[in-house]
Amino acid sequence: MAGPYETTPSFAVTNRFANPVTGAILRTRAGWAFGRLVALEYVGRRSGATHRLVAQAALEADPDGPLVVVVGKPGAKTWWRNFRGEAQPVTVWFRGRRIAATATVLAPDERGPAIDAYQQVFGAKAATSDEPVIRIVPTQR
Repeated sequence: MAGPYETTPSFAVTNRFANPVTGAILRTRAGWAFGRLVALEYVGRRSGATHRLVAQAALEADPDGPLVVVVGKPGAKTWWRNFRGEAQPVTVWFRGRRIAATATVLAPDERGPAIDAYQQVFGAKAATSDEPVIRIVPTQR
């Protein structure tokens, strides 16, 4: 059995096949049907390469406000580390709309309201206090 931060065959299949297909759909008008999923596109800090991924997100407050992404199994993923420190530019496709934004990993003392918003959408067990929480703030709509 895989440990908490080991990848599994299903994890690999999701990353290689399902996420690219879902991401492609999210970047179209049909993306509105995937209300809890976002496609993120960002440039890696070290590599300079463009990366795309799919994540679950919750609105933190109002419908035009920040989005919250909680990184499950953070030891098995590295993408979220691009958003430590200063806010970094990211393009988000959410509910069929392209949104320019910035993203940053929240400090532990800043996570409370963001985790509360995430848990209201995905349930109490959806986020723990030790998982990285990313706030995505629109810069234009």
